[in-house]
Amino acid sequence: MTAPQDCVTFESPCSCPDPGTKPAWCPQHQREMHPVRWRECKSRCGFYEVFDEQRRVREATDGKIRGLGDVVQAFTRMTGIEAVVDYVNAKLRPGKPCGCNKRREALNKRLPLGPTSGGES
Repeated sequence: MTAPQDCVTFESPCSCPDPGTKPAWCPQHQREMHPVRWRECKSRCGFYEVFDEQRRVREATDGKIRGLGDVVQAFTRMTGIEAVVDYVNAKLRPGKPCGCNKRREALNKRLPLGPTSGGES
């Protein structure tokens, strides 16, 4: 199996200093990076982008994903769909909510993605 062409001459944009043997904070990806993950980010094709995508998801969801509704919201924020919906809704129905939050809560209740309330896991 051969590496993709862009991975043959791969140079990571990572500029974090070597954390040594202990996890260290990465300002670019806004997370604590274990030394193994730091080496992957620095030297393996695609890892920098994966860690950056994870950062964008955390930012889009405020770090909390309770269910499918939060996943859909993060996706629409990251792709720009949310901004388009807000714009169109403001033009067609000024001052009225689009109903996105109601749908998000309903989806979160129908398909939770974490420990449920009441102590169950």
